[in-house]
Amino acid sequence: MTDVPRLPFVLFLFILAAFCIATAWKLDARDSTIIAWFQLLMVLLALIFGTWAVIASADWISHHAAERRREIEAARVYGMLQVARAIEKLNTAQLELVAGQNAVAITMIAEEQGPIWLVRGMTRSIPFVFVQEFFERSVPYDPFLFPIREASNKEWAADLTNLLKARGWAADAAGTNSAKLLPGKSLAWVASRFSIELDTGEKNG
Repeated sequence: MTDVPRLPFVLFLFILAAFCIATAWKLDARDSTIIAWFQLLMVLLALIFGTWAVIASADWISHHAAERRREIEAARVYGMLQVARAIEKLNTAQLELVAGQNAVAITMIAEEQGPIWLVRGMTRSIPFVFVQEFFERSVPYDPFLFPIREASNKEWAADLTNLLKARGWAADAAGTNSAKLLPGKSLAWVASRFSIELDTGEKNG
């Protein structure tokens, strides 16, 4: 990786190019052959220094522009991580208070392999892909939710179910069912609160 030119060096190249141009302009080639050759030399040096200065300045500008973009991206990710850390520190009572605001918190954590989206449940963060899978597998059970005992991760399923109850979108169900959506709350509508679109067929009507 080549070193990025410093701004003083770029300015110095422009000054040298301007000096050579000014010197060549003041010389009169008609005075002698030596002066004519010297004038030509000054013009060539001006072209060299000028070209060098333009390339160096373009390199300097592109480097600092990329650095600025990295700083903006880092600041954006830092803010998201701070929000995620703040949510992790909330106790159950505080989470229930947030739940009462009828809002779903979805956060993103930047990782080398790509962003990881999480839904903040009642006691833990739940991967967004699991939430989407949970709603899709709930379609055959509508208006009941997918049974917790059959979920690939029972803790996530239980926490998500409790989150829906806390929002006032579902309630405990009798028998083997984990929970049932309340009247007026369709499965497609509840899923849309998480920015998930469900194909529920006739039940989405």
